[in-house]
Parts: sequence; C-alpha cells; structure tokens
Amino acid sequence: MLDIEVDDEEFDTRMTTLVEKVQGHVQEEESPGGLLDIARQNLSEAELDDMGRRIEQLKKDSEEELAA
Repeated sequence: MLDIEVDDEEFDTRMTTLVEKVQGHVQEEESPGGLLDIARQNLSEAELDDMGRRIEQLKKDSEEELAA
C-alpha cells in the first residue's frame, strides 16, 4: 500500500482486499471457538492481562518503528 498513490486505481483494489482480509481475520479470532474464545477458556485472568499488556507494547513499538 505504501508504494501506491491514493488516487491510483490499484490502491482501491488493494484496500478492498485488505479490508476483506482483516474482517475475515477478526471474525476468525472473535467468533465462538475462535482464538480469543479458546484463550478465555484456558488462561487465567492474570495471564490474559499479561498477554494484553505485551500485545499493547508490541503495537506501540511497531507504531514507533513505522513513524521513524
């Protein structure tokens, strides 16, 4: 996406594909029997909290890296 201009037709095609893939990914993880459901069933509250903090830190680190 970063190598295409926003007004390029290819940008729209790629954006549509990206949106579809993200929606599928979210549905897969958040639906009953999905990854998050399995995690809630098998991990303690403390483990889930720790995992959430680690994910947030990774997200922050990634955003900082992209901004650099």
